[in-house]
Amino acid sequence: MTKFLMALLLGFCLFSCDAPTNKTTNLYDLIPEKSSYILESENITSFLNEAEGNDIFSETNIFKNVNSQEIKNYTSLFPATNSLLSFIKKDSLTYDYLYLSKQDNDSLVNKPSNDFSIEAITTKDFSYKKTTIDKSTFYSTFSNGVLIASNSLKVLKESINNDNSKNISSENFKKSGCS
Repeated sequence: MTKFLMALLLGFCLFSCDAPTNKTTNLYDLIPEKSSYILESENITSFLNEAEGNDIFSETNIFKNVNSQEIKNYTSLFPATNSLLSFIKKDSLTYDYLYLSKQDNDSLVNKPSNDFSIEAITTKDFSYKKTTIDKSTFYSTFSNGVLIASNSLKVLKESINNDNSKNISSENFKKSGCS
């Protein structure tokens, strides 16, 4: 009888254990479907510095219609880690952007000395920070190990509300034969 109870206890322990869940969200799950361009880099600030002088990037309209200095100002506040920068067409001439970065927390590593402020805002939907550097405003939140920031509060909300079950093998990728 004790052998049966030991076997039952062992079986119960083996089958009741859950695999540890990864609390970090896949950055690609948060990318808006309407994104026109997506950049991935270990250091977005350095990438943008190099891209500004590059002939290939100067021929595309993305850097003509985006204030890259504004993006560099914000992304330089945090440690350089694997990040995504998504550009979403706002109108025929301009883009909103969404910055996604895996971070341990949303603490700043660099604080600009000039006109700089952070305001914590909580609504019934979610909590976020409004950061102002010079005359540029960014909205950000931190969730599941991911810093999510945008120059548009609407884009930030859409990214947070994005269906987390979405994966990279969407219908468009299946049609193109990539999955």
